[in-house]
Amino acid sequence: MASNHRKVVARYRDGRLVKGYTFDFRLSQPRFHVFAEPSARGVSTQVSLRDLKALFFVRDLVGDPARQDGKQFRPGDAGGAHVEVRFLDGEVMVGTVEGSATDTPGFFLVPADHGSNNLRVYVLAAATRTIYPIPTFTRSTVRSPAGQRGRPATSPPDRVILPGRLLAWLTG
Repeated sequence: MASNHRKVVARYRDGRLVKGYTFDFRLSQPRFHVFAEPSARGVSTQVSLRDLKALFFVRDLVGDPARQDGKQFRPGDAGGAHVEVRFLDGEVMVGTVEGSATDTPGFFLVPADHGSNNLRVYVLAAATRTIYPIPTFTRSTVRSPAGQRGRPATSPPDRVILPGRLLAWLTG
């Protein structure tokens, strides 16, 4: 078994699925290949990013179609911006945006549900209807002027959650 393979499910905008292993997925390339076996040998399917809804990096290629991922973050979940992604086909995913979404046609999303079969998802922006920021609140303790512990206070949600181009998709 090659050490650099990744289990993926490529979901096309038209509903088709291709499951298997990829060795050559790169954001800088418009195409990659999916092989049926965990080796870069044999028949492969060439996948074009522009035709996809999303590329799912998964734990298991079989998965559980009846399972519904949770849409709640666990306390202490850190990372990037928390968002709700609504796809053109009606599917809704909740997770954390990884990295920047300003220089690519999509972005990586880590599902909020830690038990999800999806480890991370490369979401193609053209396949989304809307991307909503989910405010994150942090708890802190406010001290009175006399130095006594006061009531817990909630900080307001972050105002700028989505970077430039991703924000433009929401408003454009």
